[in-house]
Amino acid sequence: MTNNQSKIEKLIAELCPNGVEILTVNETCSIRIGDRLEKSAMSNNGNFPVYGGGVTPTGRYNRKNTPSGSITIGRRGTIGFVNFITEDFWGTSNLFIITPTNDKLLTKFAYYAIKVQESELRKPKKVGVTPAIDKPDIKKIKIPLPPLAIQEGIVKILNSFTELEAELEA
Repeated sequence: MTNNQSKIEKLIAELCPNGVEILTVNETCSIRIGDRLEKSAMSNNGNFPVYGGGVTPTGRYNRKNTPSGSITIGRRGTIGFVNFITEDFWGTSNLFIITPTNDKLLTKFAYYAIKVQESELRKPKKVGVTPAIDKPDIKKIKIPLPPLAIQEGIVKILNSFTELEAELEA
């Protein structure tokens, strides 16, 4: 057991003796769909990246519609892909944009709580020409809501793992 794990376990025992409340995304966050943007409006030298399917930018645009530090979920194309975007960007109508509205929920903690459920989200819920997921699928995602001190500790650990993973991939 590492020092970080023991600190979190100690905090959970101390601050959550009766367990951790679990709420849905609908109860803790706003959910909006990005805005439509024609491919012809994009350029290679726009000020802001354009996220369409959520994985990587599909181009650039001179306006933004979403601030940095936002959670996105692909709703068409790369359905269910959960991303945390660290710069201002234009989110297209192929994305759900999730913003915590509960002051007891850290955005990065919400991201990790949703990301861990990504494999279930990636299963198409609506099949047609383009597989898709709908807002009701996003609304029911469950998010644990431990005290902020515990969320901060968990985020710190998961950020470290993410950085190590990126270094190993490089």
